[in-house]
Amino acid sequence: MLVPDVEIINTTVSARHRTISLLLASGVTDRYALIRRPNGEVYWSLDSFTREDGGGPLRWAGHGGRVTVADVIARVPAAARDILRWTREEIEDGPDVYEIDLFSRENRRRSLERLAAELEAADPAPAAGRALS
Repeated sequence: MLVPDVEIINTTVSARHRTISLLLASGVTDRYALIRRPNGEVYWSLDSFTREDGGGPLRWAGHGGRVTVADVIARVPAAARDILRWTREEIEDGPDVYEIDLFSRENRRRSLERLAAELEAADPAPAAGRALS
């Protein structure tokens, strides 16, 4: 699911949080994030935030849902290296990256398989993608 084409005013990439935020001309901030849930699920997600008229902190405005690796790259091509690298690193961490129960580990394994398929579809030449990282 992609957001309709709108003018992007600013892009901010946070490697620590694995997020990419886009400030849109409409005043909305779209945030793409590689999410790791306690139940083992891992996926890219889109959320939107707005500010009150007078400024202030961002407030959650809506959940755009899960998006694929290719969706995120299509929306923020300037951050493709980060998107591919973060996704690869998560997959390379494997299902046992932290202590979780068997159900969550199986969820994580399935999520990583799906993420690997998305990565392959978005970057069919992984060796070339790694050279860019």
